[in-house]
Amino acid sequence: MFFCCSFVLTIFSPHLAALSDGSSRGFAIAKFDREENAQKAIADLNGKLIDGRKTEVRHDLGLETLKGKQKNIYVSQLPTESTEEEIKEVFGRIGTVESINLQKSSKTGVVWAILQYATAEEAILAVDTLHHTKFGHDSGTEIIVRLDRKVSKPLKK
Repeated sequence: MFFCCSFVLTIFSPHLAALSDGSSRGFAIAKFDREENAQKAIADLNGKLIDGRKTEVRHDLGLETLKGKQKNIYVSQLPTESTEEEIKEVFGRIGTVESINLQKSSKTGVVWAILQYATAEEAILAVDTLHHTKFGHDSGTEIIVRLDRKVSKPLKK
């Protein structure tokens, strides 16, 4: 249960985004039991100050846009030494990674991957949680994580 203002809402699948040290990334994702409860939370909380910080409360636009069909994500700016095992270990914390297609450009050395999750919800959560986070042991570069623009289909290994 989430207590807010003068009402109580039931939230399913809450997720507070955290950094590797456990500190907050400053956002959370919540799935409400009913649409009207989501609308009430948006109306009552959007723009309010909580602990001195202005909040932004909105619908997750990614899920609405892709209508729950997109299970593939695109990950770029991976360190050159990245392995499928490392990628699966990190991204597997979010959900079930069904396949990984790791690529490296022979011309530029740029490394990227397309991952497929078991569900569209896991893909959305991976984007929301891991976008602009550091990946790899000594990497100072933040990875880019977004939904793949192509409609999900099984990836070839």
